[in-house]
Amino acid sequence: MHRARVLPLLALLALLVGCVQSQAPGLPWDLMEATDRSLDVYWGRRVRRALALGTQHVDSVALDAARARVLLADRHDHHVTFYSVDLVTGEQHPLLKAPSDGTVVRVAYDPVTQLLLWKDGYSVHAHSLAPASSGAPRPPGARVVARMNDYCRDIALDSCGGYIYWIQDTAMERARLDGSERQVLIDYEVYHRGSLAIDQQTQLLYWTETREVRGDKQGSIKTADFNGENITTLYFIDAFYPHSLAVSRDYIYWRQDDHRQGLWRLPKNNPSASPHAEPTRVSSTPMSPCIYCHRIAANYPIMEQIEGVDSCDPLRRVLESSSEPQCTRSLCRNYCFQGECSVGAEGPECSCKAGYSGTRCQINACHDYCLNGGVCSVSEESGRVCQCAPGYEGDRCAEPAFLLTCARTVSVLKDMLNADVPPAPGTLRGVKSACVSRVV
Repeated sequence: MHRARVLPLLALLALLVGCVQSQAPGLPWDLMEATDRSLDVYWGRRVRRALALGTQHVDSVALDAARARVLLADRHDHHVTFYSVDLVTGEQHPLLKAPSDGTVVRVAYDPVTQLLLWKDGYSVHAHSLAPASSGAPRPPGARVVARMNDYCRDIALDSCGGYIYWIQDTAMERARLDGSERQVLIDYEVYHRGSLAIDQQTQLLYWTETREVRGDKQGSIKTADFNGENITTLYFIDAFYPHSLAVSRDYIYWRQDDHRQGLWRLPKNNPSASPHAEPTRVSSTPMSPCIYCHRIAANYPIMEQIEGVDSCDPLRRVLESSSEPQCTRSLCRNYCFQGECSVGAEGPECSCKAGYSGTRCQINACHDYCLNGGVCSVSEESGRVCQCAPGYEGDRCAEPAFLLTCARTVSVLKDMLNADVPPAPGTLRGVKSACVSRVV
């Protein structure tokens, strides 16, 4: 293949790979953290982008990897509790007001059923975000799917198996998304459990825990199978209250608001098999005013979560139905300056508006066309048309109006001189004063 064609195709391939992997093309990212009114997007240990939020105080975030958006919970807003933020366009949309008691909110989202779930102090609620199909009844509103006696710390979803998990200081439980088949998985009491995450790839639960050991508080990251068995201490961490746990393909992230405040990470698969590995600080962001909030989300595309996992057909179907529209929208974003974009065999293509041309509709047909202050317009029938400023005429307003008037007058006089009837006395003298002297 000719080199001139290879390079554009390689560039397109890179864009397509970025679309599938990150679900936010043009903006590679690892981690995002919501503060009160902004969403900071990290690549490595550097903020790549900060999105201003129309919120008052974000308490929790959840990533919808199928639709490249993040869902935010803002319990301080008296009109709207939940928002969505499009990671491609940055657009923000209010979703609904939660009928909760105003305590700290944790939020989770299931892309398979399009259920938004959240917890207040002692209950887990669910609300469908699926659009009502034609002729079908509207999805039910918010409903309670689980109540508990101890304070609920966090919730997480197993979208492949169709379970919701939650943790308390005394136990860990799970149930179906409608609250049925409820069972206790872990029932030992600790000083504090802070956050819970689920990984479809490793088929493991991850959570943070703090115990009292000989009068000191020792933090750790634990793992267990989805049924609560084979509990393992993956890492010990120097943290009183580790929280906001999130997992990606390679890392475990969490936040601390004690003497080592900030965002931290460790390899998800412990390469040294030592639980005392030293974590890497991602950010030294200031202490959060809410140590129980869950305001981080890790980039973990669905394709990476289910790769090699045969038991996850529900997420696989979601990926197949949502990846193409996302990639098309992402590749086309800001590509055509003045036209409509579509994705063809060789990448984005533009259908330009009238008056524009070029591969990206970047060439304005009126640019520098009308001279001397003329105003250009384009129509499909007549093409470019100039409306000239006073004193100028012509197709492009290039000629002073008096010269054209003079030329027309001289032409008339020549016709008169060549005619059988001579011009009236004084006519030539008038032409000389009106035209010739001005030309000279």
